[in-house]
Amino acid sequence: MNEADGVRAHLNAGSEDDMITLYGFGNIFPEGRGETKDLRAQWALEETGLPYRVHALDHTGGELDGDAFSRISPFHQAPVIDDDGFVVAESAAVVLYLAEKAGKLIPGDVQGRTRVIQWCFAAVSTVAPTLLCIDVIEIFDSGAHKLKAEVRKLAGRWLGDFERRLEDREWIACADSRWPTS
Repeated sequence: MNEADGVRAHLNAGSEDDMITLYGFGNIFPEGRGETKDLRAQWALEETGLPYRVHALDHTGGELDGDAFSRISPFHQAPVIDDDGFVVAESAAVVLYLAEKAGKLIPGDVQGRTRVIQWCFAAVSTVAPTLLCIDVIEIFDSGAHKLKAEVRKLAGRWLGDFERRLEDREWIACADSRWPTS
């Protein structure tokens, strides 16, 4: 994401003081484009209609490792949002916070909310690490064919489980949520 993409229509949505600041990638290594976790936060901001601006981080310039960013991001990662001084890091936490704040993307009843949270946890703690492992193997040890095949098999299992969950339903979590299915 670049700064112009994130700021475009949102400056008209509210005053600067009412806006959430999304710390996301502005400059990143080419292989990372389109695969960064800040896209999850930007998706949630777009879906909820909450006004926001993007603080475009320069990953290749080391901005994520700087003192200023380390004060708001405990692991030096994007995304982070700042909502009038309330700072939230970690993509799943950001998405859940935005859903709660807007009253969208998450049902109001405890069972529906828990179902959405369950699938959010499944995405970030079961599926995402397996997919990340495939990337790491390809980047650092592309010759590890057996390991790569086993991890791909595991990823296929997880993704197959998602597909089965979606066979007869529009949304992954519950009928009244627009939780991403891909």
